[in-house]
Parts: sequence; structure tokens; C-alpha cells
Amino acid sequence: MLKLLEIKQCQFGAEKPLLNPFDFSLVSGEVVALLGENGVGKSTFMNLCVGNAKLHSGEIFLGKQNQLDLSYRELFRKISLVRSHLQIPERILVKDFVSLGLESRNFERVKSALEKTETLEFLNRPLITLSDGERSRVLLAEALVRNTSLLLLDEPTAFLDVPHSLALFKLLKRIAQEENKGVLISTHQVEHALRYADRLLVFLKNGNVYSGKKEELLNRGVLSWAEIS
Repeated sequence: MLKLLEIKQCQFGAEKPLLNPFDFSLVSGEVVALLGENGVGKSTFMNLCVGNAKLHSGEIFLGKQNQLDLSYRELFRKISLVRSHLQIPERILVKDFVSLGLESRNFERVKSALEKTETLEFLNRPLITLSDGERSRVLLAEALVRNTSLLLLDEPTAFLDVPHSLALFKLLKRIAQEENKGVLISTHQVEHALRYADRLLVFLKNGNVYSGKKEELLNRGVLSWAEIS
């Protein structure tokens, strides 16, 4: 397993740090679920990893390279972020949206990404006409077409019912294992995360951050706020 993302003594936030300094790493072939209540910094952390937010302190490494030493183009080739709250251009077709993830047109790569997410049948459909479940898979295809080793997803199941949420978690698990990618998924669906994630990263309102195996964090009471049934 390769260490794809490494966070060292990280602190971030708009004005003052949201969390205490913490370390975290993500390796190839694993799915890590990022959990926490609203307002604890999950989306900000995702933006931080892709270079769209600034650190108060600490360092971020992608592989062995410090994030600060990478150009935007180099970051684009290493890490993908899938946002669920995305403004969809009204007329854009699925094939054209997925092509946005490429620096030059390559239909075979677009087709392959759509096949992986089981959305090839929507190739010539306007993206806005798809259901929430279908659209979430197309958003994932746009990230997969870039073939980055790191895949971050910010609340991809926010608008999905239980069957579609489970299907997306299963797909991400398969992609991580079969393509040796590191997957970090932010979600409020704690029970799904416990079922499919290899490890958890938990942000708490008191500023504490915990990462580790699911069983360990459950036993320590780190998820007591989630009221898991």
C-alpha cells in the first residue's frame, strides 16, 4: 500500500482554527469515511486537500510531495474532489460534463468512466434530467475520468435514498480495491460508513480529531454524538 495523502499537525479555518492540530494519512486501496456534525469543517478540509483553502499551520503531502510545491495542474492530476452541491449547467450533456475532467477530449476514457459507474446509457442525456442517484454516479464518473490516485467525495449521498446510498458506497469500495485508489468520503450516514469504510476520520465540535479503525473509535465513544441504532 502506498501513502497517497499525509496530513501533519494540520489546522485550518476561515478566521481561527476549527480543530486542534491533527495527523492523518490515506493509503491506496482503502476507503476512509469523514464523519462529524454540521459546521465542524468537513467540506473545508476537502477543499484544503485540493488546494482551495489555506492552512493555519501544518503540512499536506500528496505522495512524497508537499502540496505547496505543486502547481494547480499537478494537483489536478493527483487528486479529484466530487461535490454533491454543484450548480449544473442547464443544457450540458452527460458526455460533455464528464469530458470536463480531461485536459483534451478522449471519448474512450469518457466511455470507460461511464461504464464503471453504470451510466453509459445516459451519454447523450442532459445531466439536469437525471435522478439524484443517476446524477451522483455521473459526478463520480467526471472524477474517475481523470484517473487520479486520490478521490475525495463531499456528501455524495446527501440527496440519495438508502438503496442508492448503499450502491454508491459499494461502488466506491470496489473502485478503491480494484484500481488501488485512496478514497475519502464525507457523509452523515454513519451506519453506511461503519459498514463499508476501512477506517474513520472524525471531527468533533470540541475541536478534537480522531482517526482509526471503526471498532476502536466505537469502543472509545467517539461516535456517541451520532446516536447509532
